Amino acid sequence: MIAMSYDDTTEFVLTADQALPPAEQTVFLLRPLSERAQRRIENLFGQAMSMSTTNPESVAEIRAAVPFGDLHALCLCAGIAGWRNLKDTKGRPVEYHADKSGEMLTDLLRCFTVPQKAELAQRILSLNGMTERDVKNSR
Repeated sequence: MIAMSYDDTTEFVLTADQALPPAEQTVFLLRPLSERAQRRIENLFGQAMSMSTTNPESVAEIRAAVPFGDLHALCLCAGIAGWRNLKDTKGRPVEYHADKSGEMLTDLLRCFTVPQKAELAQRILSLNGMTERDVKNSR
């Protein structure tokens, strides 16, 4: 495993965009989660485990109790470092904006559908434990 630095980014194209010509694809610049963001996610899962009434070890019950909207928002705001070629419904470029801590502004979450948020969050979460092959393939 190779630990990526919070300053490292890797490019990612959503599955739905991969069939488009490269010039039309939206390319996301993703980074691994900071220690602070990882702790916030662990706390979400910890809360879900404590809410699991019949069996705190049950994966299904824990998943049902996890507030996925919060999880996706946290992952995307902390893990998206920028993008290229993201356009609004009128074809205008959407500008990336971050707060003082460097996290994407939550207002930009409106640009994504729930399935897109889930795919991006899954990829961001995977960045915190990349293999050497993953790093080579992301360049």
